[in-house]
Amino acid sequence: MFLRSTKSFGKLNEKQNKAITVILNGITKLEVLIGDILDVYKLDIGKLKLKKIDVNVEKLVNQIVTEFKPLSKGHKVTFTVEDNGIGIPADKMDNLFKKFYQIDTTLTRKHGGTGLGLSICKGIIEAHNGTIWLDKGYSKGASFKFTLPRNGGTV
Repeated sequence: MFLRSTKSFGKLNEKQNKAITVILNGITKLEVLIGDILDVYKLDIGKLKLKKIDVNVEKLVNQIVTEFKPLSKGHKVTFTVEDNGIGIPADKMDNLFKKFYQIDTTLTRKHGGTGLGLSICKGIIEAHNGTIWLDKGYSKGASFKFTLPRNGGTV
């Protein structure tokens, strides 16, 4: 890296190295934010290019999970993504899929993010004729569920 090269500025002290690390982390966060903003914009105008391929969801799940119970006769498959974190406050649940929404907006928040991730997920899942939602009854952290077409759907 140019900034840390001894040929450019000589040997850097600890304070200079920390400053460069902060700069590089900021650049990375900005790149992610700009990418997320562009993806949301493309979703909004219907121009996000998705490479849609026919996928048999049952076969995909069987490849990932060694013991997978046979799917029901329904037309959609429901997936669940859960964590065992602190959960989501009830008064914040209805806004989770809004663009740029963040549960914690304080300067001292522990987790980064742009507030676009769930909005992007929602756009992609809906583009595949699916739906996504928060399981508001889950009490051991957060639980998101989404459906996708079972057979013949493009994923």
